Amino acid sequence: MVEKQQRAELEALRKASLSLTSSLELETVFEAILEHALKLIQADDAHIFLFDGERLSFGAAMWADGTRGEPYAEPRRDGLTYSVARSGEQIVVPDMRSHPLYETTDWEGSILGLPLRIGKRVLGVMTIAFERLHDFTEDELRVLELFADQAAVAVENARLFERTTHERRNQQLLIDITRELSSTLNRDDILQRAIELTVESLGGMHGGVVIPDPQNGRLSLQSLTGHAGLTVREMDAELQLRIGEGLIGWVAKHREAVRVPDLQSDPRWVISSPRDQFVRSGLMAPILSGSELLGVISVFHAEPDAFEDSHLDLLVAISRQLSLAMKNVERYEQVERQLAEFALLQQMGQVFNQRLEMQPLLDEVVYQVSEVLGYPVVNVDLIEEDELVIKATRGTGHQPTEQEVRMPIDRGVVGRVVRTNRPALVSDVREDPDYVALSPDTLSELAVPLRKREEVIGVLNVESQELNGFDADDLRLLSLLADQVSIALENAALYDRLRQHSTNLEHTVAERTAALAKALDRSREADRMKTQFVSDVSHELRTPLSNILLYLDLLRQGRSERFSTYLETLERETERLINLIEDLLAFSRLDAGTMPVNTSHLNLNDMARNLVEDRKRLFAEREIELRFEPSESLPLVRGDERMLTQVFANLMTNAMHYTPAGGRVSMASRSVQEDDEDWVILMVEDTGLGIPMQEQEKLFTRFFRGSASRKMGNPGTGLGLAICKEILD
Repeated sequence: MVEKQQRAELEALRKASLSLTSSLELETVFEAILEHALKLIQADDAHIFLFDGERLSFGAAMWADGTRGEPYAEPRRDGLTYSVARSGEQIVVPDMRSHPLYETTDWEGSILGLPLRIGKRVLGVMTIAFERLHDFTEDELRVLELFADQAAVAVENARLFERTTHERRNQQLLIDITRELSSTLNRDDILQRAIELTVESLGGMHGGVVIPDPQNGRLSLQSLTGHAGLTVREMDAELQLRIGEGLIGWVAKHREAVRVPDLQSDPRWVISSPRDQFVRSGLMAPILSGSELLGVISVFHAEPDAFEDSHLDLLVAISRQLSLAMKNVERYEQVERQLAEFALLQQMGQVFNQRLEMQPLLDEVVYQVSEVLGYPVVNVDLIEEDELVIKATRGTGHQPTEQEVRMPIDRGVVGRVVRTNRPALVSDVREDPDYVALSPDTLSELAVPLRKREEVIGVLNVESQELNGFDADDLRLLSLLADQVSIALENAALYDRLRQHSTNLEHTVAERTAALAKALDRSREADRMKTQFVSDVSHELRTPLSNILLYLDLLRQGRSERFSTYLETLERETERLINLIEDLLAFSRLDAGTMPVNTSHLNLNDMARNLVEDRKRLFAEREIELRFEPSESLPLVRGDERMLTQVFANLMTNAMHYTPAGGRVSMASRSVQEDDEDWVILMVEDTGLGIPMQEQEKLFTRFFRGSASRKMGNPGTGLGLAICKEILD
C-alpha cells in the first residue's frame, strides 16, 4: 500500500514537473505551480511571492473552486510569509487560532509556508491554505517540499528567460535606433528621429535634445517631441536653458546621467515653462564623445516614478549611439567640404585618371604593385566607419575569408598605420605585438597610409614570406606610389558619388512624378466620394427628421387610438438617426485615436449566438432565414467584445439589406491552425446580390457605396464596412 502511494506521489510530481517546464512565461509558470500545488493536497487556496533578499512582492494566487478571490498581496512583516523567506525553512500552521504568527489576526484554518530555494538562496515563498483545520501529514509535506524545489527551478528559469528577453529586446532596440540614425547625415534629422524613437521606446510623454554653446554657456533646444502645436524655437525661448542651471544644466555640467522619480521634489529642478509643473518624472543623459559634451537628451513623464534604472541604462546606450551618429555627421560634413574643394581644383587644372570606377581602379593598383613591382602579396584596405575593409587583394598565399575581410582599426599593423598616420615596416612580424596573421607564411610586412590630404582613408599593404623582405627603398617607393593612388582614389570616389547622385536624382524624380500623379488621382476620387457622402448624409438625415416632424404633428392633431403606431414610427426613425450619428462619431473617435480598446477573454460562439437571437425577429419580418452554425470546443480569444459586436452587427445588417425575401443569412465559427498558431474565425455569409468584381477593391473605403445599394434605394452613407475594417485594424 505504501509503495502504491509513493508511486502515485512520484507520478503526480512527474506530471507537475512536465507542466512546469512546458513554458518559460513567468505568469504561465505561476499558474501551473499553483494549480498543481492545490491538486497535490486538495487545498483551498495558494499564493506565490517573489523575494529579493529584503522585500516580498506578490506573484500570483489561485483558488481550488476556480473562482477569483481577493489575493493576499501585502504580507505582514512579522507574518508567516516573511518568516519563511528570512529563514529559508518551511513553516507548518495546523491551527491559525493558536499559532503565535497569527495572534493579531482573526483567521481560522490551516496554512503551510514553503520556501522556493535554489541552493541556499531563497527566491520566493509559496503558501498553501485550508479554510478548515487540516493536519498536514509527513507524506504531504515530503511531496510538497519536493514540488517546491521543482517550482523554484521553474520560476528561476522563467525569470532568467524574462530577463534575457528584456535584454534582447533592448539590444534589438539599440540596433534599430542605430540603423535609423545611420540612414541620414543631416544633424537636425538625426536629433529629431533620435528623440522620437527614444520617447516612444521608453514610454515617455515628451522629450528633447539640447546642445551646448561654449561661447555663451547656453543649452539650445534642437529637437522636440510630445508637444503638439509647439515649435522647437518657441519651446527654446520658453526654457532659456544654461549649463549648470536647472536639472538639464546640472547634467550638462557634471556629465552624469540621472533618473529622477519626482522632479517636483528635486531641488535641481527649475520650472522655466508653465508646462513644467505637470511633469513628474524624468531621465536625462549627457551625449559625450570622449570628454567632449555634444548635448543632453531628456525624456519626461506626467506620472511619478514612471521610469526604472533599466530605462536609464538604455537611455545612456542610446546617447552613445547618438554621439557616434553626431560625430559621423561632423566627419561627413568635413569630407563633403573637402570633396567640393577637390572637385573645384580638379575642374580648374587637372584631368580625370583613366580609371574612374572605384573597384576597377583598386584591382589595377594591386595588379601593378604585384606584377610590375614584384611584391608577392598586395592588399588595399579602405576605412568604412570604424573598420578597415580589404577592397582588393592579389598574390600567393592565404586568401582572406569573409570574417577576415573586415578588421577594427584598433587591431593589426594596418590599424596602427591608420591610428598613427605613419608607415610601418615590420622586418619580422613574429616580434610585432600588433600583427594579425592572415597568411601563415608571412614573415615581413610593409604598410603605408593612403591619404586624402592629411586624413588616412586606407592602407596599401604588402607582405613577404621572407624575413627582412622589405627595406628603406621599398618604403620610399611605396610611399610615393601611395600618394598617386590616393589622388586616383579621390577621383574615383568623386566620380562614384556623382554617378550615384545622378542615378538617385533620376530615380527620385521618376518616383515623385509617379507619386504626384497617384496623389492627384486619389485626391480627385476623395473629393468625389466626399461630395457623394455629403449628399448621402444630407438625405439620410433629412428622411428621418422629416418623418419625426410629421409624426410629432400627428401626435398633436391625430387620433389618440393611433398614438402607439405614431410612437413606434418615431422610435424607429429616432433609432435610425442615432445609428447614423453613431457611425459618424465612431469615425471621429477612430481618427482621433480616442476609441479605447478593452480586451478580455471571449467566447465568440456566445457573442455570435446573442447577436443571432437578438435579430431573429427582425430577419423573420423580412422573410429571411437566419442561421448560426457554431464550431464545438471553440477556444477563447482576446478581444474587445463591444467593438467586435459592432463589427458583426454591421455585417449582419448589410447581409439583411441585400438579401431578398426567401433568402438566407448564416453566421458560422470555426478554428484553424496556420503557421503553428491557433486562430478562431467568425464569418457572415448571405445568399444576396453579391458584389461586382470591380467594386470589391473599394469595399472598405470610407464613403464608398456600391451600385446595388443605390439601385435598391437602401439607406446608408458608405461608412459601415469602413468602420468594421478600421476597428479590426
